[in-house]
Amino acid sequence: MQRRKLKKQEIRKDPFREFLAKTFTEIETSLETNWKSYLIGFITLIVAIALIYFYIQSVQLKKEKTSYLITQILETAQSPVLDKNDPKIDNYKKSQMKYFTSSDDKATELKKQIKEFEDLSPSKDQKCAVMLAKASSDAKSGNYSEALKTLEEISRNSKYKPSALQMMANIYEIQKENEKAENIYKELSKLNSPDLPKPIGLKLLAQFYERQNKKDDAIKTYKDILTFMEQNKNKESKEPPETLLLKAQSPQTDFASQIRQKITELQSK
Repeated sequence: MQRRKLKKQEIRKDPFREFLAKTFTEIETSLETNWKSYLIGFITLIVAIALIYFYIQSVQLKKEKTSYLITQILETAQSPVLDKNDPKIDNYKKSQMKYFTSSDDKATELKKQIKEFEDLSPSKDQKCAVMLAKASSDAKSGNYSEALKTLEEISRNSKYKPSALQMMANIYEIQKENEKAENIYKELSKLNSPDLPKPIGLKLLAQFYERQNKKDDAIKTYKDILTFMEQNKNKESKEPPETLLLKAQSPQTDFASQIRQKITELQSK
């Protein structure tokens, strides 16, 4: 059976077609009367998308600039201060390595870079790394009080505590404040972190006693290393059996042999 074509009158009365016609009419009327609101909404959407894009870009640029400044600060902190007539200057110029001809110039440059770095609101760890470099630079230039002040602050961050304490102990030793140095080395010997395993901390303390000609204390501390290693050799640990610092010296078996040899040497004196 063939479908009959709808007459014009019937088309007008078709419910679906009436619905479409009514909808298009309402949209057209709405656009005519509210076009400004639609335009503002569209512009607002475009601006929001642009702001999100620029925010993402600014975050990326900030990360890149922060990393660049950290590199520059570390380079400045490690740069030597050379006399203007020092023949080494030619080598530094040829290799394009940074150097300074006065401590004041170096301090000024470092201060400027750190100020620019802090303006970027770096993370706590990034700030500690930079301040550690500054403390090292201050210590090399003989500004021990400023270096100790900075290191004291850094030592409150557990991640950088071993490095800060070691530098503090070295400074106290240089200043002949041996009691303070010993207390710091004792604190280091109690740590047992991935960055400073307990055997290495104890070794630092033992070596300090050797420098102070305290043979008995040195021997006892070296023996404490062997005791600790013996007690912990079969314990399960989430950390590798040889941490980075321990590997840098030797595998644990060789490390223990070195400690026994050191004890024998001290006992024979």
